[in-house]
Amino acid sequence: MLCVDPEVLDQERSKVVAVARALARGYTQAQLEPDEAVAAMDGQVPGLSHDQLSTELDEVAPTWTAGAKFFGELSAGPGRDPTVAADARKDQ
Repeated sequence: MLCVDPEVLDQERSKVVAVARALARGYTQAQLEPDEAVAAMDGQVPGLSHDQLSTELDEVAPTWTAGAKFFGELSAGPGRDPTVAADARKDQ
């Protein structure tokens, strides 16, 4: 979940949407190609256990979109702005 101050969201919305868009692309790609995601992380994090990371990714990746229409979808509620994720999906 991406959290920002309401003032930051108001003043820097385009940047917040850009970050949300980048996160959505990265997480979606990791779900679609988990082996490539593990290989990319394996090359950047010294001492990382390739097998453990692969196992953990297999376990958690389905939760990123479980019950949602798209990655980042939020239900309306106090302190939530579901339009950011929707805006991040535009023009993709």
